[in-house]
Amino acid sequence: YTDVVAFAAAQRMSKAGETVFGAGLRRILSEETDLALQFTLGTRLGDALIPAFQIEWMNWTAGLSYDWNNSDFDVATGGRGGFEIAVVYRTLPVPPVRTFKSCPIF
Repeated sequence: YTDVVAFAAAQRMSKAGETVFGAGLRRILSEETDLALQFTLGTRLGDALIPAFQIEWMNWTAGLSYDWNNSDFDVATGGRGGFEIAVVYRTLPVPPVRTFKSCPIF
């Protein structure tokens, strides 16, 4: 089955800050092995578009994204952006999402 995913984060420190949000799709490939693929598109407001791909397996998540700059601040990147790689291991198990019926008739 396929899930719709959404994310948002806001960070502030003194005068610096960022707001990131986005959405995408997560496809469960195997419930027995907790295998899933996820594709998202996010934005850092006023600065970048961030397409991303993740693969999840049991407690592991590996992801690849591209931070594509679209702001006037191009001193550091020359307007090119760059790839970002993430590998995450969760030491605590993620509790399963409880299934519920929004309408008792169905």
